[in-house]
Amino acid sequence: GWKLWISNDQENWYLVDELQNQTSASAAQVEAGRWSLAGKLSVTNTFTTTAIGDVAPVEIAQGATLKLDTDREAFGALSGAGTLELVRGAVAVVNAAAGDAGYSGAVTGAGKLVIAGEGVQTFDGATLDGGVTLSFAGGALAGGLTVNGALAVEGEVKFAVPADATKGYSQQLLSWTSIDDGSKAKLQAATIVNGSDLKTKNFKLIVSDTGCTLKYEAPGMAIIFR
Repeated sequence: GWKLWISNDQENWYLVDELQNQTSASAAQVEAGRWSLAGKLSVTNTFTTTAIGDVAPVEIAQGATLKLDTDREAFGALSGAGTLELVRGAVAVVNAAAGDAGYSGAVTGAGKLVIAGEGVQTFDGATLDGGVTLSFAGGALAGGLTVNGALAVEGEVKFAVPADATKGYSQQLLSWTSIDDGSKAKLQAATIVNGSDLKTKNFKLIVSDTGCTLKYEAPGMAIIFR
């Protein structure tokens, strides 16, 4: 058994994992609870296992930085208003889950942000550096994400309609300075995951040279005079 504590400043310590009677030889793969970061934390990992539990939600407070200097680090839904920094091609895998708040911070550096899992990762005015590739691996994106520079997209894109969407729904999901033809085509072929009571067929995805907007378009009425 063990207790795992972390600190951002070596003064304030937080209990992130507590387990008893474990027989696994790979302790690093045991899932930890929510990671809440208030200062700066650098995760450097050259091993096959990861430092953060693959479904442990990560909350990065405003002014805080989570720096990933690793081949691949997977965790649960991302929330907060801080900075996720990817170093030297680091891959951050967000296993999206229901019930977690959106992320309004920044994703910086050069690497890959992967939207995975079975749920929806919500962005609320978040920003993404143009050096970071946006990759989809099962999860869906909701909310608004601004790309500072060129947008590069991988995988099968999924966009999500929130449960509280009304008939006047309109949301700019992504905006960018430039985009390559392949990434633009992936956005145009996106799947719409509908969590609302509105009919999926009435949602329209509009992809321009600078942004991607999802709108609800109510069916029109036809009047025939005879």
